[in-house]
Amino acid sequence: MTLRNLVIQLMQYTIMMEHSMIEIWCFSHLGYETFTSIEYMDGFEETPMGWAKDYILTGEITKALDSTAGTDYVFTISVQGHGDYPSTPMEGYTPEIKVTNFPVAEQQTSFEYYVNQIHEMDKFIGELIQSLSEREMKKLYLCFMEIIYLHLILQMKCLLTEINSDTVCNLE
Repeated sequence: MTLRNLVIQLMQYTIMMEHSMIEIWCFSHLGYETFTSIEYMDGFEETPMGWAKDYILTGEITKALDSTAGTDYVFTISVQGHGDYPSTPMEGYTPEIKVTNFPVAEQQTSFEYYVNQIHEMDKFIGELIQSLSEREMKKLYLCFMEIIYLHLILQMKCLLTEINSDTVCNLE
């Protein structure tokens, strides 16, 4: 390991620790009794862009629920769908869903990557709901998606509307 690489790793670790300390302080002041940062979750996998994949959260939520006898409120933040999104195909990455004929050719790779991340996030939500449905407890699921996801859905709906009619949608 070169000195440069060592310094970079130390800087990354310091930034990660500062970020974790801010999160711990923030959530403790919002009334949460515990906070588990990704650095303490064993076995997480990263996306090709370096974000933790969401599927790890099912086990972490289960652990949180198992740690108490009474009613629980679990607040979870997923990061799998965060960007930047690649503008060119990535070596070694084979998407499950292939996007073709995207209206803006230079954004097709980015959109395809995003669609595949959202697809995996949707699978996580399904697995989480299945896992929680097997528990003997009353449940309330509240999911909030990134605004970019909602915006893309609306854009695609408008695009399809424009193709099938004379209506023009403007989401700006």
